[in-house]
Amino acid sequence: KNRFQVAASTVGIMLPLSGRYKVYGERSLAAIQLAFSKSPQIKLVVKDTEGDATVAAGQVESLVLDDHVIAIIGPLFSKAAFSAALKAEELSVPLMALSHREGIPEIGPYIFRTALTVQAQARALAKTAFETLGMTKFAMLHPRSRYGTTFANVFWDEVNRRQGEIRGVESYEH
Repeated sequence: KNRFQVAASTVGIMLPLSGRYKVYGERSLAAIQLAFSKSPQIKLVVKDTEGDATVAAGQVESLVLDDHVIAIIGPLFSKAAFSAALKAEELSVPLMALSHREGIPEIGPYIFRTALTVQAQARALAKTAFETLGMTKFAMLHPRSRYGTTFANVFWDEVNRRQGEIRGVESYEH
């Protein structure tokens, strides 16, 4: 029965408010609170995902069953966002993921994403470099992470497609 009780003016917020990603969660929360500051009738229920996928799924369940939210904003990072999206779809609650992870909206009709995918970001950067700035030769410096490596690879492919040149590539520890 709790699953079908909805507080129409209550929105769940799920962010990493502790752990190694705390600073990102706090900045995101400040931005979300600012966005809702002109709407005092909307109650924000904030949950800490700890940057963990299992915790994120549990927080979705808590927001739906205990707090009766009408929708959820978050999580911020890929694994937590994917896990939370699966649970939100199961419970039929709209979730607006803040992650760039591909495949999130494809989970189901209740799941949305605000961030551009890594691929879309890299292609847009290449387009701006070529079409607006007139650049054709590039050097890349990127973090050794899934995000950094994917971004570099997609950017490189787009430079090749546009007949540009990559003159140097270096990576660094994330």
